[in-house]
This record gives sequence, structure tokens and C-alpha cells, in this order.
Amino acid sequence: MNDFETTWQQLIDTVTALESKTPHDERDHITMKNCLGRLNLGQPFKWIDWPALPISEVDLDQLDIHDCTRHVTRLVRADRFSENLLFGWIRSGHFRKLCVAARQAAAGNRAPSLPKAA
Repeated sequence: MNDFETTWQQLIDTVTALESKTPHDERDHITMKNCLGRLNLGQPFKWIDWPALPISEVDLDQLDIHDCTRHVTRLVRADRFSENLLFGWIRSGHFRKLCVAARQAAAGNRAPSLPKAA
């Protein structure tokens, strides 16, 4: 396994563990955030203006890596304004499915930078 494949697996394993932990283990939360950073899944863009459907209504297998990255960024950033929003998505299993879709779309590599807005 390359370093990114190891990080993807660590991310998915950590998110899977968080799905059933109440209260959440802060170490797992930090591990998850570190993995998201190493995989470039949190990137600057106007997430609050992005007109995407909630991930529960999206066919995750059809997303490209850019939309996966936008969804991850949107959920992580929105959690700062609405406490536990991200953990709701984690508990539902949707965040893990999004991470699996992102891994697939990135072919096990680090997510590329988002295209600059026109």
C-alpha cells in the first residue's frame, strides 16, 4: 500500500468507528481530521453558496473527486456553525459512504486541488 492508500484506509476505519461511539472519542475525531487534511479533502471554496443536494440525496458512486471534496469540505465547515452536524452525517453512515466514494474517485490518491471559480 502507498501512503495515501494507508491514509484512506485509516480515514474509513476511523469514520466507521465513530459511527457507533457515543460520546465521540476526541482522538478519533483528530485522526479523522488529520486524514482529511493529508488527503486534501478540505479545500477553500464558497461552500455556503454551493447549490448541491444533501449527500443523502446524491448517487455517491456518480460523483467525481471534485464534488466529493466539496461535500466533505461543506460538511466539515458547516459543523463549525451547527454543532454536531458532521457527527449526524457520520452516525447515519453517509459520511463513510462519501469517503469511500472519494477514495474511488481519487483512485486511492490524494484529491487534486479544486478548479478555480470562473
